[in-house]
Amino acid sequence: MNITKIFKERDPTQGSIIKNILGITSTFWPNSAYYILFTCLNLLWVSKLGPQAIAAVAIGGAAFMFLMMPVQGLATSAAVIIGQFAGQQDKNGLEKLVKELLATGWCLAIILALFGYFLAPTLLKLIGAEPEVLSLATTYLRIQAIGGIITFSFWIINGMVRAARGMRIIMKVMASMITLQIIFDYLLILGHLGFPRLGVAGASLSAVLSAGAGALMGYLALAKGKSLIKIDFKNWQDFRIRFKTLKEIIGIGGFNTLEGISLAIGRMVMLGIVAPFGTFALAAYEIGQRLLRITAMFVSDLGQTTLYAVSNNLGAGYTKRAENYGWDANILALFFMGIPAILFFIFAPQVIGIFTQYPETLQIGISYLRITTCLGLGYIFYGAGLILEKAFAGAKDTRTPFIVYLFTIGLQIGLALILPQVWGLGVSGIWWAILIAAIFNGSILAILFKKGIWRKEKKTA
Repeated sequence: MNITKIFKERDPTQGSIIKNILGITSTFWPNSAYYILFTCLNLLWVSKLGPQAIAAVAIGGAAFMFLMMPVQGLATSAAVIIGQFAGQQDKNGLEKLVKELLATGWCLAIILALFGYFLAPTLLKLIGAEPEVLSLATTYLRIQAIGGIITFSFWIINGMVRAARGMRIIMKVMASMITLQIIFDYLLILGHLGFPRLGVAGASLSAVLSAGAGALMGYLALAKGKSLIKIDFKNWQDFRIRFKTLKEIIGIGGFNTLEGISLAIGRMVMLGIVAPFGTFALAAYEIGQRLLRITAMFVSDLGQTTLYAVSNNLGAGYTKRAENYGWDANILALFFMGIPAILFFIFAPQVIGIFTQYPETLQIGISYLRITTCLGLGYIFYGAGLILEKAFAGAKDTRTPFIVYLFTIGLQIGLALILPQVWGLGVSGIWWAILIAAIFNGSILAILFKKGIWRKEKKTA
């Protein structure tokens, strides 16, 4: 078998949809598998520092995700805009447009970094960080925030280069970045090979160093023209923020950013709801959330492929083909989420036991995993939500997923507050709220996507 044929660049407007989905997404999967390895090792090393460290990374990470949401919104906008240029085969305006997007990203990164550094303690207290966790979480967040001045660029470049059919180069950059983070984690968290034992700060610093290296490699890829994009960094006059581009960014990414901010706030509120049940419950919640994110990595990749394919096909005028990408990707997602979820349900004690030896955390974690997977049902609907959200985004409709998410997080938080008081469910009531919200979100997005409110008919293929 010729490996290069698997990872070759594909035109999503031509050929078999399933083959295109698998072919394009296969360029993500080696990195995703690698990232899963990193996530497991990271959690394993942090868990050796104790439940307080796990809780600090959970709370600090939630606050950092709040900072990241405007960047993710910009990255989504950049991917859609560049993707439609690629679909139209319009290469002439790409360089100028990319420079405008980068300039916007640089300004945004500085604002967010300063906000995160100076307001870190306030933000973490709002989440409900306990005193023994607050200091660790503040250090974690401040390192990530200041590092964001450099690292935020990586995610914007990542989206643009992928949308410009530079999947292979981003695959190599991601592999290098994750390798560096594994090395830095090993050296800095527990202090191996003579390096200082930095604990939670080491986990944060390793993320900044590796993402910074990824950003540098991304800039080199832009300079060398490793995709449809090639940038002349000697010509600085086009690195500016233009109102027309900014308006389009806000039009596409505005609701996506608001959804991301709502997601981050929702996560922080959920941590605040879990916090009164103690540090062991927080640690179990973080382990469960990490396992969900690990499982969803491959489906997130399918979602990114769906976004690029939908934007490329709509740019070329193939509306029906764009819709088919959304449904076919969902069929694949069913298997990628359902099978691991069933295994997690059956082997919950063994899975949670890998990451903690504290009996209290173990028991709460088992309960979390079995309820939220629900024999595969919970994860399947969660995966459907990931795919369809990106399908809407590829069609420049980020408003619909945002509105659905507002109802979803409202339902989840409401149930998380009510159910622990009903029938003596305790913290398990929060886990049931997470399951119900996932089913609601996936179902509503599927109904709305089928209705086709995003569709702008051009021509069929």
